[in-house]
Amino acid sequence: MVGLWGSKSRDAVLSSRPVSPQITRLCIHDVRLVDPASDRDEVLDIWVESGVITALGKGAMAAKTKTASDRVIDGHQLVLTPGLWELHAQLGEPGLEYREDLASGLAAAAAGGFTHVCSRPDTSPVNDRRAITEALLAKAGELAQARLMPIAAATDGLSGKQLAEVGDLLDAGAVAVSNGPHSIPEASLMRRLLQYCHSFDALMMQCPQDPSLSAGGLMHEGAVSTRMGLRGWPAQAEEIALGRDLVLAKLCDARYHATSLSCAQSVDLLRRAKNDGVKVSADVSAHHLTFTDENLGEYDPRFLVEPPLRSAADRQALLTALAEGVIDCVSSDHNPQTALDTECELELSAPGISGLQTCLSALWQFVASGQLEARRAVAALTTGPAKVLGSSAPSLRVDELADFALFSPDRTWQVSPNALRSRGKNTPWLNRQMTGQVLMTAASGRLTLDILNDQDVS
Repeated sequence: MVGLWGSKSRDAVLSSRPVSPQITRLCIHDVRLVDPASDRDEVLDIWVESGVITALGKGAMAAKTKTASDRVIDGHQLVLTPGLWELHAQLGEPGLEYREDLASGLAAAAAGGFTHVCSRPDTSPVNDRRAITEALLAKAGELAQARLMPIAAATDGLSGKQLAEVGDLLDAGAVAVSNGPHSIPEASLMRRLLQYCHSFDALMMQCPQDPSLSAGGLMHEGAVSTRMGLRGWPAQAEEIALGRDLVLAKLCDARYHATSLSCAQSVDLLRRAKNDGVKVSADVSAHHLTFTDENLGEYDPRFLVEPPLRSAADRQALLTALAEGVIDCVSSDHNPQTALDTECELELSAPGISGLQTCLSALWQFVASGQLEARRAVAALTTGPAKVLGSSAPSLRVDELADFALFSPDRTWQVSPNALRSRGKNTPWLNRQMTGQVLMTAASGRLTLDILNDQDVS
């Protein structure tokens, strides 16, 4: 089986990372641990020494001999989770550094509590060659932030015409293949790709859309688009493409992951496919759970995304499917854009939301309102993505390196341009207050975010 790190072992990849200052002696006292992999939701203490978790449980702080140099954090009303996993983020490199580069993208990830980030292949040049995958992993290793997991192109140049060297890309360290923001239009090519994926036990990721229906659409086709006089993007574009892919995934017995689902029809297809034994998983973006096509009513390009925000009924269907586990994961669907490309007329604006830093805060509002259990919300950002990628479930365990996010559900913060670590400031929350903020992130035993100490460790 080609695992999370391709033909290379996880230890071999991590050993290429430079030696960085690790957490020396840190205790978080009286914190709520939400760890779905270990089935824990309880208040306890955690000790980290030299980057390694040395104690985890009730009374762990008192059991240690403390020194003057120890750092103790009062975790009352805070939530501790395993480090979060992002399934598809546009990180710019190579070629799109004016929108985002690895340093800024991984810094934004740390600010959102993410310790693992899958990078999309739609760069310039496209990540359809072994050398590009290897170069990305090498640079990310030098940065020593979140662990980068490149997604390679499924077709040469994302053309949708000829398959890329899937086996070679996986061997180089790619964790999955995808055609980026474009669906593969021809069923025969999709079938051959899924056959290849089956032979490598590789994951195919697809944002299912029929381009003949979605082309030229700016927003969800419905009453709002009619009122606004904008060309609609029908939900059937997703339904038709997903239905075809699920049939082919079953035929080829291949692992298939649908990204950024947006409509109720897709939920129905997904549920039936899972019941039928298809090896399928899916994610929904935080913004598709939060907003609807009504938010575009003021012609605000900050709400312009692909696939588009849909109706309130679609949004509710997605949230219900997530709560039930029909939808496996939540993604930030991070897609940073420049001010030049977004501060303009809606028809000329580039779609996308810079979402890494706001994802957990947006999702937690459903926990606060009682619409989503805390354990399910955390699972959608940890164990769910890890399972999709074929990795072991992330969990906080004694004698392992610290990978965690420390989150304040009640803290409010201003989503200002300066507060956002991404180069992309294109977010619906810009210049607004948001409730819930990640205060600290640890990856591989070192702090990549430390707001409590008022220092930028990125």
